[in-house]
Amino acid sequence: MSILQVDNLSGLSGTDITIEIGKAITGAVSQFKITGGTAGQVIQTNGSGGLSFTTSGGLPTQTGNTGKYLTTDGTNVSWEVVDHTHSHSAELPSQTGQAGEYLQTDGTTATWEPVATDPAMGGDLTGTASNAQIVAGSIGTTELANNSVTSDKIGVDVIVAEDIAANAITVAELQDDAVTTAKIATDAVTANEIAAGAVTTGKIARAGTSGQVLTSAGTGADATWAAASTDGILHASMWHLTGYPSGSHDPLTTWAEMAQLGETYHNGYKRLGGAFTHASGVFTFPATGYWQVMFKLVTSAYGTTLSNYSYARLKTTQNNGTTWHDADQAQGQVQRTTSANIEIPPLITQTFFHVDDTSTHKTAFEVVQHNSSTETYGVSNGRPYTCVYFTRLAGL
Repeated sequence: MSILQVDNLSGLSGTDITIEIGKAITGAVSQFKITGGTAGQVIQTNGSGGLSFTTSGGLPTQTGNTGKYLTTDGTNVSWEVVDHTHSHSAELPSQTGQAGEYLQTDGTTATWEPVATDPAMGGDLTGTASNAQIVAGSIGTTELANNSVTSDKIGVDVIVAEDIAANAITVAELQDDAVTTAKIATDAVTANEIAAGAVTTGKIARAGTSGQVLTSAGTGADATWAAASTDGILHASMWHLTGYPSGSHDPLTTWAEMAQLGETYHNGYKRLGGAFTHASGVFTFPATGYWQVMFKLVTSAYGTTLSNYSYARLKTTQNNGTTWHDADQAQGQVQRTTSANIEIPPLITQTFFHVDDTSTHKTAFEVVQHNSSTETYGVSNGRPYTCVYFTRLAGL
């Protein structure tokens, strides 16, 4: 190793001394000295090979700047006094008299503002914080968590039919016994809503009284409970002719009902159901229905005419007598050899009459005699001869 000892170096030509690339001047820290600068400064380069001393990190000196804050104008940094007088835009506004307030900025200036104790609501809320209300119509499906609305949170009668989508409620949504009679609209349950075999005897209301039967009231009407008929015949009546009228009569007019139980000559007769009425020989039915009507005629030939005959005619009208029809007819005749009185064999006629209006559907009985002297027998000592019989066989 060679040792160079000199007190001063200078360039042979020019002002710079160049150290060969790859070579270095070495020595201890205490041996390497460059004059200039102050304590704590560092060497910096200008990028062109020039070196100079400067403060470390570019900060201004901290000596004598106790309690100050560091600020910059965008180019230079400096220490500034914190005086809380708001004389500098970067400082806080004065806190004096601003107890409980909050700091607010408009982007340029900071100010202290009072805290609202009951602020107004916004968005889906109206009113103030102490009495906030939900804006009508603001809560929809998206605001509700699944299963958050339970039965306890729904008021009575709040949900009506208009609030339920078609077919939205199925069996799964209904509790047992939840649908009562009061919750079913009139005529809402038809055959389509009832499963096959669903209506059993136990599900039919047992109204009525003992012995009654369920009776149809016709199309569109509810069935009703009514007393059951034991034999199907609810009306039966028997009438006889009074006196002994001679000759022909259209109609026979002198009629009386047979004596009933408790009356003289009753013979055990008792009317069943309602009573017939007659005026001038025209009979009015006590009820509508399907009626059997029978006419028995007994006559006796008098006088000198040896050949005698009689007609028994059972007549009906459906327009209160405007038009009459011969519903049935019977004829009897006798040939006498002497003028002695002789009875013509009884004549029997009958018909089945559909009576759907008792004010228009009526019946009468006619006798036609060949001989004006021939008599029609009535009743003698309670024994009837000429009679009519009425039996209601069934209802309509």
